[in-house]
Amino acid sequence: LALDTLAGAASLAARSWPAEDLARLMVHMAHSKNCHSTVGAQELYTQATEAIGAELPKLLTEILAEAAQAKSLSRADQADQAAKLIQVLAPVVPNSEGIFQVLGEFVEKYAKHLSVVGKASLSLAF
Repeated sequence: LALDTLAGAASLAARSWPAEDLARLMVHMAHSKNCHSTVGAQELYTQATEAIGAELPKLLTEILAEAAQAKSLSRADQADQAAKLIQVLAPVVPNSEGIFQVLGEFVEKYAKHLSVVGKASLSLAF
């Protein structure tokens, strides 16, 4: 629950955070086992998307690629990460075409590597 509190507090100050830091927090919250869909997280996704604006798709692409390289993630893990982001962002920012285009391209690139978990994330998103 501490992450939910952090997310809620961050959402209140989202416009004052550096865009990259805010995008990184979104990614971390999306991958959290217990807090990705809490009220604080949902508010963070909404406020961060508005605060970052058109730069968010580019930042998400860079963050996902950097994480994949740093952690030596398999293609399946990379696709699953993008699918999880789509799952948590779809209900919160349904009109953010740029975000879903970037994440969709990422998933499409590794679609044949999606695990059951990644496929479930996409199913839940839409």
